[in-house]
Amino acid sequence: KMRDRGDYTGKMWITEIGAEAAPPEQPTQQPTQSEVDQSHYLRAIYSGILDDPLLHSEVAHVFWFKYEDFVPGNYTHKYGLVRLLENSARDNYAPSGEVWMHKLAYKTYQEVAFGYSADDPVDEAEARRNNWIYFAQTRQAIAPEFGAYWLEKGGIERFGYPVSRPVYVHGILSQFFQRAVFEYHPEYAGSANEVLLRLVGSESTSGRFFEKPDPAVLSVDRTIFPETGYSLGGAFKRFWEQTGGLAVYGYPISEEVQEVSPTDGQTYTVQYFERNRFELHPEATGTPFEVQVGLLGAELFNGDLWWR
Repeated sequence: KMRDRGDYTGKMWITEIGAEAAPPEQPTQQPTQSEVDQSHYLRAIYSGILDDPLLHSEVAHVFWFKYEDFVPGNYTHKYGLVRLLENSARDNYAPSGEVWMHKLAYKTYQEVAFGYSADDPVDEAEARRNNWIYFAQTRQAIAPEFGAYWLEKGGIERFGYPVSRPVYVHGILSQFFQRAVFEYHPEYAGSANEVLLRLVGSESTSGRFFEKPDPAVLSVDRTIFPETGYSLGGAFKRFWEQTGGLAVYGYPISEEVQEVSPTDGQTYTVQYFERNRFELHPEATGTPFEVQVGLLGAELFNGDLWWR
């Protein structure tokens, strides 16, 4: 039609592209079939245009309808890529505008925009050209925003290898490592908080209850933290103090407990912190491996709901 009117230079704008998807009841649940269908539809539309040279040259913009589901309390239109947090009465959005749940299509949209999936391997030659810290063990490279922090705060022993490419999680540039998730905060540029560690310990224990110690009968060699009500002592306390303390691990959020490791099926004494889990390995007493940090970053990433 544009050409019929003699317009040989104008480009097309495509609007109101969308597909409905009903999310599950909770963000901890796997995607519904309608989420999967919406995700496939979004990828087909955008990738179809990006991968076709003629369409790519002729189409200026493609607008997805819509960012959020509506109306709160009675979602008659489920075209959104997210569902926003509701107010306490559940009849309107919360004033914060905060996202409550991302749909699978939101993750797909990000993949199309970046040109890669979070678990796509990094080309080693490209990493070398850009001076990224590359690891053949996982075929991933540390994003430039995180390289200095990783090196300064303990490297492989503290955080393990990167297991993902940099991705945006809840609007924050993030990268998954075996033992942590790094977050980049440009609003704190130049300060100690420019890179922060995600509270993966708190996330992994959500819904669990840990009994708090009685300060009156607490052993003298243990320190109790009033911020959480839990204590720290012995090998875990030495390790916490010597390898990063509050900034790297956060406060303790449990006492020492016996737990079966998801990695090797063995039972260990463990303690949870806001940002990780400590594991006691008595067979390595007297070595740097007596206390080991849990693989919570890898567990969260491999659970495949990190994008929710």
